[in-house]
Amino acid sequence: MVTVAGEFDLSTSSQLTSALTAERLLIDMAGVTFIDSTGLACLIHAKDQAADLVLISSPKVDRLLELAGLLEYFTGRTEKLE
Repeated sequence: MVTVAGEFDLSTSSQLTSALTAERLLIDMAGVTFIDSTGLACLIHAKDQAADLVLISSPKVDRLLELAGLLEYFTGRTEKLE
């Protein structure tokens, strides 16, 4: 499980790229307040590499996925359970 919070952009994506290389991933992004195209590219790379990926999303992440036409690509997407 990888937890991402705050801003996920060019300045932070390199730190996470190495962490997102497992066969099975649970990425908790419920605390993400900003994500840009670099963060999106990192998520796409993780999805392509992992056999099984579940993404706990946030409204900001869902909005970017929607704008990029990738909501269906991340079929394992879910909302944070309280």
